[in-house]
Amino acid sequence: VNDRRAPVRGALGPNDNLVVLLVSDLTGDLARVEALRAALPEALGKLGPRHFVGLLGAQDGLSVLADPTPDRAAIVEKVGNLAVGGKAGLLETIEGAAEIADGLLRKAAVRAAVLYLTDSSIANYREDYTNPVINQSDRTDLSRRFPDRLIQDRVRQLEAALDSRLAPVFILHLEDRPGPLEEAYQNGLKKLAEATGGGAVYCRTPAEIGPALEEMLLKICSGYMLALEAAARPGRSLRIRVAADGAERVTHRARLAVK
Repeated sequence: VNDRRAPVRGALGPNDNLVVLLVSDLTGDLARVEALRAALPEALGKLGPRHFVGLLGAQDGLSVLADPTPDRAAIVEKVGNLAVGGKAGLLETIEGAAEIADGLLRKAAVRAAVLYLTDSSIANYREDYTNPVINQSDRTDLSRRFPDRLIQDRVRQLEAALDSRLAPVFILHLEDRPGPLEEAYQNGLKKLAEATGGGAVYCRTPAEIGPALEEMLLKICSGYMLALEAAARPGRSLRIRVAADGAERVTHRARLAVK
């Protein structure tokens, strides 16, 4: 830490307890949702005995649909019975989902991660992100040239809010949609997820959903959490370098919030 050795006061790895909070944000293509449902039993079945899965809903605000449990079949059944439709809720609920995961991290010796299962379109939110207000009297209004400005502003707000969260957020998007606004939205989601130490995957076809789900859960399960003790109170800037013995490659967040 800042070029000085820092003692590791706590370490959790792949063999330790993990809570995965699945967040359902499914509103569109039933064929893709069915592909997800078909892949879920096998993907969850590969989790370890110390891995727990909870289920949240993103429509009409964030709601708890199932508390974290080792019972994979119960979660699969819940997802199978979920209604598909309504408005997308990812942008409105991602901060709350990350806050719940953080609460778990602070209360118990567990790792925690958020995994969104979404097919959201930027055109399907209650707030209209596709129609920026243009000042007709101002020919230099940037909204004329950058119609994705509302999306970018919202992403920046959420990125600032998520910067202080500890739990990584992952996003499995069931449909890679074309078009400049959809691309801006998907790039924004990717940026948000990576800022937390997570990631985002977009599926072009239903056949890609199962492998993408398994790959994302594997990344979540293989994550580490370290508690470090700094030699002195950090200033405005903080440099952290992590190294590990052996051949395994180590990655960590490029940006960290320090309290």
